[in-house]
Amino acid sequence: MSKKDYSIWHTEKSAVEENKIRPGFYEREVWFCIMGTNIGYEQDGRGDKFLRPVVIIKKFNKVTSKYSKQNSRN
Repeated sequence: MSKKDYSIWHTEKSAVEENKIRPGFYEREVWFCIMGTNIGYEQDGRGDKFLRPVVIIKKFNKVTSKYSKQNSRN
């Protein structure tokens, strides 16, 4: 397993946390979400924004949902 550089992700994570604009979403939509760098064997987000596609399964309120991560192709 290659060594990961988490410092880049921590910088992006801080920027995401400071952004107070939350987009509206609905169940059954596909979104590219910032998923970050994961510990272990789970697939990391891709590119400079650490994006992965997700399907919104259940919307609980304006900011919380249950989702399913999807595999993305290179």
